[in-house]
Amino acid sequence: MIPQTDNPTISASELAGKPVSQHDERILQTQIVRLITGSGFSNVAGIAMAIIWVGLIWKDLPHEVLSVWLSVMVVLFLYRTTVHYFKLYSDTSNSFIDKYIIRRWYMVCTAERVGDCRRLYNRCDNRADLRLQGHHTAAR
Repeated sequence: MIPQTDNPTISASELAGKPVSQHDERILQTQIVRLITGSGFSNVAGIAMAIIWVGLIWKDLPHEVLSVWLSVMVVLFLYRTTVHYFKLYSDTSNSFIDKYIIRRWYMVCTAERVGDCRRLYNRCDNRADLRLQGHHTAAR
């Protein structure tokens, strides 16, 4: 595995699987910065939705699972909020951490949040289906 200090950027050539120009690299980095700058409201909405989801399904799932999931969501929210509002991703940042590493982890946090919500939704949906099937067999 390559340490992050050896390859700190998210490279367009790695994503495309073929060599790309410097122009493509700049476009990729600009798109990542735009994603971060445009995600302020979605961060707040995401944590609000996570809290609402946990409140709605608290009685249906084990409390340990929901507590761990919500705490992970809060940690991701705090990281994204810190990166966004302190502009740690920008070219003018005075952070001791490389801006490319911050951008990469922001992308990981954003992708993980979407995946967690989908997995939790599917799990709740499956439990609801099982309960409905139990009601149908009891009615017969």
